Amino acid sequence: MNSLGLLLKRLARSETANLSIWVTLISLAAVAAAALYYAWRLPETLMQDETQLIYTQRGTFDYTVYLKPNTVYGGLTELEPRTSYFAVLVESFQMTYDFELSLQDPVGNALPVPAESMVEYEVVAILREGDLWSREQILVPLRSMMGAELDLSFQLPIQAYQAEAEAIRAEVNTPGREVEVEVQVRIWPTVRTSAGLVQPDYVHGFSFRWQSSELVVGGSPIHEETATLGESVVIPYPQRALITEISTAALGVLSVLLFVWAAVSLWAVRSPFSVQQLTSELHRRYGDVIVEAVSLPASAPHQIVVHLRSLEDIGRTAHELMKPIILVQHEGERCYVVIDGADNVRYEVRIPIQPAKPSSHGLPPHRESKVEGGKVEQSTLEDHSGTIAQGFQHEKLSTVTAVLPSIETRNETKNDEPAYSNGQTRFG
Repeated sequence: MNSLGLLLKRLARSETANLSIWVTLISLAAVAAAALYYAWRLPETLMQDETQLIYTQRGTFDYTVYLKPNTVYGGLTELEPRTSYFAVLVESFQMTYDFELSLQDPVGNALPVPAESMVEYEVVAILREGDLWSREQILVPLRSMMGAELDLSFQLPIQAYQAEAEAIRAEVNTPGREVEVEVQVRIWPTVRTSAGLVQPDYVHGFSFRWQSSELVVGGSPIHEETATLGESVVIPYPQRALITEISTAALGVLSVLLFVWAAVSLWAVRSPFSVQQLTSELHRRYGDVIVEAVSLPASAPHQIVVHLRSLEDIGRTAHELMKPIILVQHEGERCYVVIDGADNVRYEVRIPIQPAKPSSHGLPPHRESKVEGGKVEQSTLEDHSGTIAQGFQHEKLSTVTAVLPSIETRNETKNDEPAYSNGQTRFG
């Protein structure tokens, strides 16, 4: 839990990370709000055709050809359906037509056709020469019968139609173009069902065309039409409900996250890092290069001493220089030192320590701080804590940058170390 709190605090106190989190959360919330607005703009309901009945009409032509006596077809005067015949040998066609109307429910199960159903029908032959002229002849006059099935039989006098076409050609003196005769079966069924009245129009055509010396059969002998019967019903707009639910849930979650992150940011600003947290983080990240020493040798002549601002700076310095961090504990303070022998520079950070307690982060035991009148000098501890905490706000791991507040000539003398009069400088 301490590690999670430290991580959240570091993210909140980092300008880059904090800004990225705010931008991400606000952008996602804006997308969710836009989706919710789009859902509200959609209509609440829509009209949909609901199928209640499926009906199918199917008709089939069949015929037998009657020929003049001939030797071409082996003396046969009756032939089954073919694609073409010698026109001069064909006398007539005996044609049949079968029709049936069937009902199904919306899932495809067959339904009985009501007994009171009725069909009206007629059969005509249309003789025409392109779009120049046409003439309609009635083969079966308009009739009606009960039921939804129909079996018809009628004769097509093809020779009579050919003679009539030649007479028309001679009358108008037109060139020899193709003449055809189309047989049309027209049916109008009427079926009353629980879903409504079924009363469609059905037309099936089958043609014969004179082409040079041949009589060519054209058209499909089987024709089927399927349609539905239903009504329009009002249903809720499906996408509207789905988008509304998803965007509302997302917007609620993001609102909570924004509130939580605002609280975390405020808490991070009002509760800076403690010295214990900073040292624990340093040992966690750079523990493999921290070496504890009993004491440090005195500064060498002309050695530059750089007092860094934070523990993060000493860690980055050791990482960039690939040097160990030397830890030395004096009375009342802990000193982290990195020595760069190549440039004769010594980097160090000094922090105060509290009275010794068992370490929960694998740190060496602390020595006691200076105590006056039974109280620890908290002002010194707070000053160092505020300065050290600033280091963990800097996330750039570029070339080591030493913070040099001021440069002074080291002439002061301590009780246990001599003064330097040879011009040795100290950064601090």
